[in-house]
Amino acid sequence: WSDGGARGLAAAWTTDGRTFHRSTLPFSLCAPGGADFERATDPWVSTGPDGIVYASGEGVDFTKSTRTGLLAVTSRDGGRTWRNLTTTHVDERPFFNDKPSITADPTRRGTAYQVWNRLDNDPPGPSGIDGPGYISVTRNGGRTWSEGRPFVDTSAVPNTQTIGHLIVVDPRTGALYDFFDTITFADDLSTVLEAHYAMVTSTDAGKTWSAPVTVARDSAVPEVDPNAPTKLLRAASTLPSPAVDPRTGTLYMAYEGADFSGGAFDSVQLVRSTDGGRTWGAPELISPKGVPAFSPSVAVDERGTLALTYYDLRHLEPGDTTTLPTAYQLATLPHGNTERRTERQISRIFDWLQAPYAGGYFLGDYQ
Repeated sequence: WSDGGARGLAAAWTTDGRTFHRSTLPFSLCAPGGADFERATDPWVSTGPDGIVYASGEGVDFTKSTRTGLLAVTSRDGGRTWRNLTTTHVDERPFFNDKPSITADPTRRGTAYQVWNRLDNDPPGPSGIDGPGYISVTRNGGRTWSEGRPFVDTSAVPNTQTIGHLIVVDPRTGALYDFFDTITFADDLSTVLEAHYAMVTSTDAGKTWSAPVTVARDSAVPEVDPNAPTKLLRAASTLPSPAVDPRTGTLYMAYEGADFSGGAFDSVQLVRSTDGGRTWGAPELISPKGVPAFSPSVAVDERGTLALTYYDLRHLEPGDTTTLPTAYQLATLPHGNTERRTERQISRIFDWLQAPYAGGYFLGDYQ
């Protein structure tokens, strides 16, 4: 829908990486046996060491109520079928739940974490927003989930919210790292006073959490067609993508930022920590200099090779205001070494302006 959410969410599974088969996530009224929500959005999936697949999403009502709810299901057959539909948290206005993700713990069988931000706009209107991070945990393979509770507090600074919570787990130590963006607004809620990426740590499987540590400044600027700035784009600004090196424990976070363009447009930037997130290095440019780039996603394999995917606009010609040629790129950094970076295009060129419009030409912010 152009005003938020979708009729339903789907999944796809494969046994060979070539042929994919679809299944339906039961997160809305449109799905067989689905949850009692008019729309669904924000899908996420993660697989545990025991082969249990966890999927999460958000249910939203637009007409029959003002509910937003967090949902989870599991699959024990590789995504062919789904079971254990659970509403892990639900609210009505003035609360609004947003941007959930789910992480299966690679060190604890049957354990997964669902995290999101819970906005409180009470009273409605200016000078009234709070957006702490919330968490729900399963420790029995998704059969039951704990009651959602706050684990990142924002009440100390007025008009402050978090967004984009995502947990990664160090497979060597079992430590949990939750990354997110923190945004503070002026009293009218239309102006951002300050924004930065941060993280919190848990060493007891999510029971307790550290105080936030600043990871990087959120330097993102509005996502627009550079040849026609009135055409809004919608990508993954404010949504961090973290990863942990399974050999060394080095932490990485990729994000959109404008540090390397003088504030003119977003590029793909990367920061890293070699001390468990206590301190962070300066931003590094991953996408080509001088080219707008969007929606980074990062992963590290067992050899320490870092891979990042993102969209960029290198094929856009000056003066072209009718199309927006876009391609998906893959950058590879052996052992995280930017000097050995290689890149290749992994999609055909397509016109971004043919995407659905929902607050901007929308490719999706979860990639």
